Amino acid sequence: MTEEMQALTEQGLAKALAYIETTESFVVEQAPLLIQELLNYSLVYSSFWAVFWFIMGLGGIFFGVKVYRWIDKDGGDPFAGVMLGFFVGGGCLGGAFTCLATVVKILIAPRLFLIQRLGDLV
Repeated sequence: MTEEMQALTEQGLAKALAYIETTESFVVEQAPLLIQELLNYSLVYSSFWAVFWFIMGLGGIFFGVKVYRWIDKDGGDPFAGVMLGFFVGGGCLGGAFTCLATVVKILIAPRLFLIQRLGDLV
């Protein structure tokens, strides 16, 4: 019985080692492509959201100015329009600048970006 177990163990180890050797070459070949795709995807993703939040921020400021003029024309207190433009527009522009900072980080320091992404996975 022990000889059979030893033979099965040796066969299992041989299969495991063969599998590890084949996957090791796959990982080595595919790692640069994976890193390039991650950088490209992150660049496009962050660029899209930067443009989106920038447009929304400008729309919020524009809407705040419209509300300000509408309330001021009627003789009311235009404070609501100022606050609407400040908070909605400012919040959206804050999101745009955050996404823009990610785009700049990817373009200037891609290795730093990858290290931070790997840190997020852990």
